[in-house]
Amino acid sequence: MLRKLAVVATVLGLLGLTVSIISPAVSDSRYEERTIRLAEKFSDDDETFVDVGDKDFSAGDYFVFGNDPVYNRARTKQRGTASGSCMAVAIEGQSASVECDVSFYLEGGSLTVEGGLEDSDQGPEFFAPFAVTGGTDDYKSAHGTLEIGEEADGLTFTFKLLL
Repeated sequence: MLRKLAVVATVLGLLGLTVSIISPAVSDSRYEERTIRLAEKFSDDDETFVDVGDKDFSAGDYFVFGNDPVYNRARTKQRGTASGSCMAVAIEGQSASVECDVSFYLEGGSLTVEGGLEDSDQGPEFFAPFAVTGGTDDYKSAHGTLEIGEEADGLTFTFKLLL
């Protein structure tokens, strides 16, 4: 009897696991997929460094930026602004692990993202795509990812959204 109960419990557990794996894929079919491509110009960068710890750059220090223009991919038409902060969470030699929270204010609403990067004297290396953690108005049900790239003129942003 105990063995039969264990088999039933195992089967129910596997069934629950299978349903939990399949359900997100099925439920996402009710969302509209949308890709938004934006860019920024390095010449528009205006950030403030806040030193909260040791005299030199150290864990806890952060950069704050606000109302940075974001453009279409050709960088010819402004599509909105971005504001946020990036905090150093670990420093090793000339490299820093940094966590960022950024909001993009676009026509129709805003999108908020979170993610990390490794910043060194060679420039930023972005970890896995940033997570889209929310939105407002037209983007109120937004979830998905933000891929960040770097070009000679500035960063590129590719939002892969489910709305």
